[in-house]
Amino acid sequence: MAEQGITQFLDIGSGLPTEPNVHEVVRQVHPGARIVYVDNDAIVIAEGQALRDEPGVITVEGDLRRPADILTNPNVTGLLDLSQPLGVLTVAIWHFMPDTALEQAQTELRKGLPPGSYLALSHGCLDTTPAATIRAAEALYKQTTNPLTARTRAQIAALMDGYTLVEPGLVGLHEWRPRHGDPYPEQSGEALACVGILRST
Repeated sequence: MAEQGITQFLDIGSGLPTEPNVHEVVRQVHPGARIVYVDNDAIVIAEGQALRDEPGVITVEGDLRRPADILTNPNVTGLLDLSQPLGVLTVAIWHFMPDTALEQAQTELRKGLPPGSYLALSHGCLDTTPAATIRAAEALYKQTTNPLTARTRAQIAALMDGYTLVEPGLVGLHEWRPRHGDPYPEQSGEALACVGILRST
């Protein structure tokens, strides 16, 4: 995204700070890039604010189930220009959303972004994962506040309605433009990943 000229980013479901963080990666391309990290976990928010926040980088509370709330948050709109394209990261988060909230969240997010914005996602896939593995993961996450819902390739692809996928399309994580020396080399086929560009309506 940064290499294609995107200079503002929204990382929804950002998780705890790690190395390298999103802002560290994109600022290698655009030193002045602005980044908003979003999470609904109080510990993640506190850690992010303590360890990641700096000029042009903030961490805010938000939930992918309510994208409109994120996109109208004064802290978000105060840093990002929502009239201009942005890069949105939704990595390993959609599969924690129940089916009842999925379509509305996808629609709200799409309608709230300006054309030319990028959306990246990864999602656990039923078609590429042994059934026993899926059952074990779902049983494990039922014990948490974030039950897991793996979906089919077709269901994951539907999340990109309104976007034009960039090459290589919707593929296994380890197949999406692997680079030598990736900090997190992914060798699992349990999730699919893609990046799309929001088309004009």
